[in-house]
Amino acid sequence: MIKNIASNSSESHEDFRINQIRTIDIHEDIAGFRKAAYKVFKELPVPSNKTKVWRKAPLEEFKLDKFDLENISPINKAAANNLFNQFRKEGLSGSAFISSSGRNVILNPDLKNQGVILCDLITAEKEYPQLITEFMGKIVPPSEDKYSALTHAFCQTGLLLYLPKGIGLEKPIYSLFWEEGENRLVVPYILILIDEGASATFIQQWAGLGAKKSSNLNCGIVEIQINKGGSLDYIDMQSWGDSWINILHEKVRLLEKGNINWFIYAEGSQYSKTFIKAELGGRQSSANLTGVYLPTSNHQMDFDTYQDHLAPYSKSDLLFKGVVANQGKAVWSGMIKVAPNAEKVDAYQVNRNLTMCGEPNVDSIPGLEILADDVRCSHGVSIGEIDPDQIFYLKSRGISEKESRRLISEGFIQSALIRISNKDIQTMLTARVHAKLANLFC
Repeated sequence: MIKNIASNSSESHEDFRINQIRTIDIHEDIAGFRKAAYKVFKELPVPSNKTKVWRKAPLEEFKLDKFDLENISPINKAAANNLFNQFRKEGLSGSAFISSSGRNVILNPDLKNQGVILCDLITAEKEYPQLITEFMGKIVPPSEDKYSALTHAFCQTGLLLYLPKGIGLEKPIYSLFWEEGENRLVVPYILILIDEGASATFIQQWAGLGAKKSSNLNCGIVEIQINKGGSLDYIDMQSWGDSWINILHEKVRLLEKGNINWFIYAEGSQYSKTFIKAELGGRQSSANLTGVYLPTSNHQMDFDTYQDHLAPYSKSDLLFKGVVANQGKAVWSGMIKVAPNAEKVDAYQVNRNLTMCGEPNVDSIPGLEILADDVRCSHGVSIGEIDPDQIFYLKSRGISEKESRRLISEGFIQSALIRISNKDIQTMLTARVHAKLANLFC
């Protein structure tokens, strides 16, 4: 049965107000979930800088009454296609272009015949409601915070990827979420399901344009389930423009021997807050989490990572590296938690930051909560400038100071880039990072 969620207007909750709630035809179970999520949204408090998670966030800049859910703008097709085609030319198993003004999803017919599903959220709600209702909100629940409840209640656009048991994709799947406009509120949702023994490489890129003096808000959720022996290489690229604020909840749940190699690359936005969580719920599950971020100008990037070990013999390895210049700001807060009886866990996290010229600002806060005895867990943090002796050595070999700084910063980031499994993607992203680094200097 299909139900309709009716529109409301001028709903206000403390500093938050939703002027327009979209109306959409959806399955009754999905409609019920959205209504429940909306109730949670109304009940949850507005985030405060007094809480640890939001202590560095410019909360005044993204009160919800500033943004409009239905203010959809036509897209710059040339700019979007230029970005979209960077991966398509290499050959893909499938691709998706998603925006509020349209969607285009392509999947190799042979894979479709094998039961692989790749489709936009609206199609998924109509054709695969059982997958949506089984998993939506079970990994990142609406109760996570006010923004996750908002996304679950009002998600406009999205994507579903499902790999059946034993299916391995030789070529990547690439998805681009592209948005434009002024004072927009965008609420995308992605669900990735990797069944037993299946494997894939999935590239998700977030990008947007907007008026220079305007603000737009992307408030999204990515839920990933990897079943027994499944494997996913997940490349998460964030290249929102200067007018965008980004709040993104991403979480993977790993069952027995499930594995994820998760790489996050962030170029910059007005403000970006990304929650990155790995729930290692099965024995011998493993998660490699890697981040590269390059805030400059007045960009601020805020990462909250969580390695949650619930099962024995699980393993996680986190490496986040950033080069911060000018008035750029970077915040990283990490936590490794080991549950009682989760023996033989091996967990590691490290955050390294290289500050360049100007007045960069960096905060780095690791954390451990160990509730089991026989484990190996450690963390490390560093924040510093380029060693003058390194500059002196390179200059003595005839290399200019600017070129020396570029080479050193490239070498600093390289240990993170080599953790990308797919060599073609590694080469492409390395070139992109190097081009960005060349412009980081005052």
